[in-house]
Amino acid sequence: MKETILALFKILKIKINWYYQYLNQQVGPGRRWKYSLKSIIFTAIIYVIKQFTSSYQLTNFLEDRHYPQAEKFRQLRGFDKLGIPDRRTIERRFKNIFHFFRIIIQKMGLTIVSLKIVNKQGRVVDSTRTKAYGNVWHKKQKLKGEIPKCGNIDKEAEWGKNSQGWDYGYNAHIFGSIKPICAPLDLIVKTANIADEVVYEKFIDNLNQSNKYILADGRYDSGKLYKLTGIRKCRLIAGIYKKIGKLATGARKRLFNFLQTDKGKKLYQQRSTSIEPTNRHLKCVFPCLKRATIKGLKNVSLYWHAGTLLYQLAIIYNHQMKRPLKHIKSIIY
Repeated sequence: MKETILALFKILKIKINWYYQYLNQQVGPGRRWKYSLKSIIFTAIIYVIKQFTSSYQLTNFLEDRHYPQAEKFRQLRGFDKLGIPDRRTIERRFKNIFHFFRIIIQKMGLTIVSLKIVNKQGRVVDSTRTKAYGNVWHKKQKLKGEIPKCGNIDKEAEWGKNSQGWDYGYNAHIFGSIKPICAPLDLIVKTANIADEVVYEKFIDNLNQSNKYILADGRYDSGKLYKLTGIRKCRLIAGIYKKIGKLATGARKRLFNFLQTDKGKKLYQQRSTSIEPTNRHLKCVFPCLKRATIKGLKNVSLYWHAGTLLYQLAIIYNHQMKRPLKHIKSIIY
């Protein structure tokens, strides 16, 4: 196993309080976990780094006695003493991991802010599309429940529209920083038909007093979202593409006038120069985030959560080693 990957695991082990109460809530009935949450999270990260597409590939890697990387990972997580998890155990634990993954990503986001890698005031929110694996399932057929003859359909994916048109797949909603780099601070993965403003309401629950404004595109232009953000003493600055009519709210009118000023244009420009390059960079580092290599919301979500966590860890590692913060691919692969 590469020394840099071991360094990322060390950062994750140190920076997260694994005894935090919300990371020790067992999901569902049954006996106590034999393998800790930390072990399953680390296993999920290996799953994404190796770009596996099934639990068979993962267990074969863990059981390989002639592969030094597998041996190092078994020693790291104590699998040489506890035994390697069964394939069904891995699949079952992976299905219930996303609540914990999001908590860890949020905690690592707070660590990035506390290390002063990014600015505390400005935040940005956006969604990016992951196309479903296989052939598309046209909406008329899906409503009727007709499976296409071509087969190879991801039945859980949905149709959604963005600036590039209609796609069949999933959306990753990212809440991140702006300056000096855009680092993911929170993540939620949904099917493509879920509106951005619905997910945004979950992001703003984590705003604090140091957050002054959030940049977003026109899909977040909603009076309800302006109000909810204002309650938390923060300002939502969304692109206004619709006409300002006589019945427009005061918040929309004030924002429209602000975006016409030089200060407003300069501030809003930071959105496209921060989150959009980061979305492209994430998909460059992890190609399976652009077009899924596996089917199902939970499987796609696993790739997004593990990839985002790796991205955060690499940023912290580069900060500690005084390397360029966005030199991430060379660390992971």
